[in-house]
Amino acid sequence: MTYQTLIVDDDDLSIKVLEKMVAMAGHLKHVGSAKDALQATSILQNQQVDIVLLDIEMPEMTGLHFINTLRHRPEIILVTAQKDYAIEAFDYEVTDYLLKPVAFERFMKAINRATANLASAKNQSQEATNKADSTIFIKERNQFTRLDKSLIHYVEAYGDYVNIY
Repeated sequence: MTYQTLIVDDDDLSIKVLEKMVAMAGHLKHVGSAKDALQATSILQNQQVDIVLLDIEMPEMTGLHFINTLRHRPEIILVTAQKDYAIEAFDYEVTDYLLKPVAFERFMKAINRATANLASAKNQSQEATNKADSTIFIKERNQFTRLDKSLIHYVEAYGDYVNIY
């Protein structure tokens, strides 16, 4: 599976390095790079993005403040030269925290963590959908009860009521 990746960093050299690493990873597709949160928001509105590689210190809005603006959160990997934000960053439930300069091996470890999270979320969503498709809710004595459809042998109608066997 290919994962859509967005790079958000105000430093041109950092963008180039991360673009190269994304290309080397093989299962990532670079969908864009942004120099600030405003450009990133525009890309996120027009593109499906699975993983965001995000710098913290940027003009106008920090990466941490940008995270708070996201409604549909992709996996966030912070990529920064600053150690000082590490503890605070995990309060934002980021996937990983990479210090510049980033070694490719460490980059791949963060990417693998992000893709594992995405795969797990997809499986949970699919299981919930499958479970929802195989069950119905019935009202029984003023209370709703979930009933597995496979347990139903037949249904009898009695005017406004039904008996389920």
